[in-house]
Amino acid sequence: MFTRKIITILLTILFLGCSSAPTFNKITFPITVTISTDNRLNLAEQVANPVGIRVYQLTKSETFESAEFIDLFQNGREVLADELVKHSRLYPVMPDTTKLYDFDILPDVRYLAVLIELTQFDQSEHRAIVELPENILIENEFMLNIREKTVKLSLKEKEKSIWTIITDFWEDLL
Repeated sequence: MFTRKIITILLTILFLGCSSAPTFNKITFPITVTISTDNRLNLAEQVANPVGIRVYQLTKSETFESAEFIDLFQNGREVLADELVKHSRLYPVMPDTTKLYDFDILPDVRYLAVLIELTQFDQSEHRAIVELPENILIENEFMLNIREKTVKLSLKEKEKSIWTIITDFWEDLL
């Protein structure tokens, strides 16, 4: 009888945890972004300088991708108003460093975007954006590489643990 109650409770918890709504609409997810810069970052008169990085959590990517740098720099919140969920700024990000930054991805966020505050923004690549996976778990590794005049934001799925493989299998069965 006791075993039957435990099984009933476990099955109830399992079924209550299953839902057709996407995971990203339910919870805030912490992520870590590794930001790496080189020794030629933001050169001015052959001297490397720190940069500011604006991090945007967006529901869509179109406005960010099409907006002019100066518009995002001066009025980013207003320009992105319809798509912006959260904005944060990192400063200073020093040349020739690698550092981990933590962010909480909020509900409804589908894109993580960055705008790099470079002195010669018109002669450089100053923004990057990545679409977030629907199931954003700790198995994802976010990398932001800033090299002299280029920026690359990437998402790489880490190898899954045996526990993740098993839970994915059970989710597929249900």
